[in-house]
Amino acid sequence: MPFAIEMFFDAKSEEMVRGIWRILHEKNISSYMFTSGSRPHITLSVLNSIDMLEFSQKLKTFAEESNSLEMKFGSIGAFPGAEGVLFLSPTVTYGLLKLHESFHNVFDCYKKEVWNYYLPGLWVPHCTLAIDLHKNNLPLAMECVLDNYQPINARIEEIGIVEFRPVKHHISYELRK
Repeated sequence: MPFAIEMFFDAKSEEMVRGIWRILHEKNISSYMFTSGSRPHITLSVLNSIDMLEFSQKLKTFAEESNSLEMKFGSIGAFPGAEGVLFLSPTVTYGLLKLHESFHNVFDCYKKEVWNYYLPGLWVPHCTLAIDLHKNNLPLAMECVLDNYQPINARIEEIGIVEFRPVKHHISYELRK
């Protein structure tokens, strides 16, 4: 199973995203994010495999040297196709791009394991709201989210390693305040 390097938010923002997940679940539009054990996040990278001990030690050092980051989710987007993903899109800032680039520089020895979508220059930062949406449900999910959405001012406070499908949280570290 692959490993995602995920950045987690402050408690208030996390609860706001979970509220959207809950609504999509209750309306039988999409339940995976609500039921999977996921935490609201932005994925920094996905890798096919890692040496857990070595990687987690490097990630701890990376977290200690990286500042927490303010961000605003002001728009909603979608990745159509087989995965059918609906997401919140943060305003892309220099700080967010710099954090992403720094991560990939520090973990360059894992470059061959990284999924291409997450490489610098190709990465689309996002917070998943729904996944595995059939193309007919994508407009319904979008409408449902728009009916209940207010922009979210969030703070990235943690970074962690998550194995997925099924979701298994391995470890996370707080970023420097």
